[in-house]
Amino acid sequence: MTGIQDRIDFYFNPARSFNHRTIYITVANSDLHLQHVDFTIRAREYMPKDTFDTDLKARNDVFFDALDGTDAHATSFKERTETVEHDEIKFIYGEILHSTLLPLLQFVDPQPGETLYDLGCGSGRVMMVAAMAFPQLKACVGIELMPKVYELGSQIMSKFEQLCQ
Repeated sequence: MTGIQDRIDFYFNPARSFNHRTIYITVANSDLHLQHVDFTIRAREYMPKDTFDTDLKARNDVFFDALDGTDAHATSFKERTETVEHDEIKFIYGEILHSTLLPLLQFVDPQPGETLYDLGCGSGRVMMVAAMAFPQLKACVGIELMPKVYELGSQIMSKFEQLCQ
């Protein structure tokens, strides 16, 4: 067929996209005889929570209020670098956001009376989201091998329980 090209290349121009509100992209066809097209995309400022209903927004606020003033990444990094045993095992610490985790838990569809286990629970994010979204769960149990991270998670969970009362 005439006119159909095998590839379109997108070029992001970081020098022109300095302010993070505007992204400049050039679209070039693999046919060098066709002229490229420049696009400007203006980013809308919003957070995932802007799409939440009122109830979910309130739960998201409790989630972040419980985490306020804590740094689980720093706690984990410090413990991993100070403890040879943990460094040899090569623990990796990562966190998940409420807005990302909730759809995953909804897909799993926990049933009343079931227990959710979070292996490597860190700051307790999974347990907080599960407890708020699925109050019919029998329990949310976090298991964490690194003692300092466990202590931090316990403090966060205590604050979370107080905020939920």
